[in-house]
Amino acid sequence: MHALFNYEQSHTFGLRVLSVMCSCLDTFLLLETQYKVQESLLGCQAENVKEESNELIIDALSVERNHVLVRTYLIGGPSERKLPPRVLLEDGRDPYPFPLFSSFPIPKSYPTTMAGRSAMKQDSELSRYLSQTKTAEKNQAWLDGCRKAFCKVLTSKPDLAKANGMFLGL
Repeated sequence: MHALFNYEQSHTFGLRVLSVMCSCLDTFLLLETQYKVQESLLGCQAENVKEESNELIIDALSVERNHVLVRTYLIGGPSERKLPPRVLLEDGRDPYPFPLFSSFPIPKSYPTTMAGRSAMKQDSELSRYLSQTKTAEKNQAWLDGCRKAFCKVLTSKPDLAKANGMFLGL
């Protein structure tokens, strides 16, 4: 309990609670519209600079703010974004290998590129079926045809279905 009287520890605790709260989209949207959380965190990051070089100071609070900012700016799971660690590294010259930032957009090292997604987009029976039908034709018969083509693709090329449930054969 006495640790919460320490500024850095209580601030870190608050940022961790904020991070958990922002994992619920409804709560995050409320916090963002009512309190402009991201703007406040970016302002804190901008104030935390070295006077002589205008570089961001790397400390536990800036690292935690950086984590919350990346978590709230990017959506998706581990295959769509890289969340920075919440702790400083103790070995090596670089205590924090991820770039800190104080304005949006975030550095390009955080979002992962979906490399290979277009390369994995293969000419399957399902993609041919979908491209050949017009919007007006989409009724129950169309749905049945789509279902048959989808099942055929899954049985003939099961490697196109990823383990996380995302179908890449389209």
